[in-house]
Amino acid sequence: MQSSADYVSDIQWSPNVSTIFASVTGDGYVNIWDMSISTLDPIISEKILPHKPTCIRFSPNTDVVVAGDNTGRVTVYRVSGIDDTKYTHEEQVARFDKALAAKDADTTEAAQ
Repeated sequence: MQSSADYVSDIQWSPNVSTIFASVTGDGYVNIWDMSISTLDPIISEKILPHKPTCIRFSPNTDVVVAGDNTGRVTVYRVSGIDDTKYTHEEQVARFDKALAAKDADTTEAAQ
């Protein structure tokens, strides 16, 4: 399951966890991704109809994501169940490198 077959309107990396980012798509999805879990499937996916989300932002201090849509409406999502550990810069780099290495290993295995 990939989250969308339409264009991506906006992406923002989590301010706290290097492997987590949020995206919004032209077909109406707000997605939260964690590359340490999967590079193909979002860990959270929410379709907001009938509006199309156009921008996404993480709150730097709370477990909130804010999405704006094409009508000017803003929706606030409380996100629970994702990693909210405060990692050091070195730990962030290591987590990101590990997620990329796992993705590369999956790609190599699939090609064989």
